[in-house]
Amino acid sequence: VGVVTIAGLAPSTDYPTTPNAFRFVRSPGVDAVVITQFDPSLSTLRYSTWFWGASSYGTDWPFAVDIASDGDIVLGLNALSNSRFSPTPGAYQPVHGSASNAGSSDFAFARLDPLQSPSAQLVFATFVGGSNGDGPRAIPHSMDVLADDSIVFCGATQSPNYPLTPNAYSSQVPPLPEFSAVLSIL
Repeated sequence: VGVVTIAGLAPSTDYPTTPNAFRFVRSPGVDAVVITQFDPSLSTLRYSTWFWGASSYGTDWPFAVDIASDGDIVLGLNALSNSRFSPTPGAYQPVHGSASNAGSSDFAFARLDPLQSPSAQLVFATFVGGSNGDGPRAIPHSMDVLADDSIVFCGATQSPNYPLTPNAYSSQVPPLPEFSAVLSIL
């Protein structure tokens, strides 16, 4: 039995963090994303950190958390267009796809190594999305980290330019406001 890892939103400013936290201080905003890891018995806090805060349009929120083969924490987020989420250098998509579309969302993913010093914990972070709303809102959503550490996720898009592979099952996006499901492997 392994560790128990949770991600969520915390409105308080005194959420517990551990000495090895990625961030010790809550970002400004109504709610902020937190990641917490307990030992298997839920009696010891192994890792706890603030991650990112709210945007002026609302709150970025986690929709999934999983553990990579090496113990890194992988987080799936719904990130709004003016999110404080910061992709890492070399990110698949370094800029929010709907940055000019106020309040729209993209998928966002981050991988943290809690065994590193706080400044080195963010292994990667990227957006995934197009020019309109993308993300897990309104339909069931999921994320899984495979044995080879690829990230598989599903959600929805309203973006006609959502990034697709040449061999995609379908490249058609229904007219707004309908959603279509997407499945991607990073």
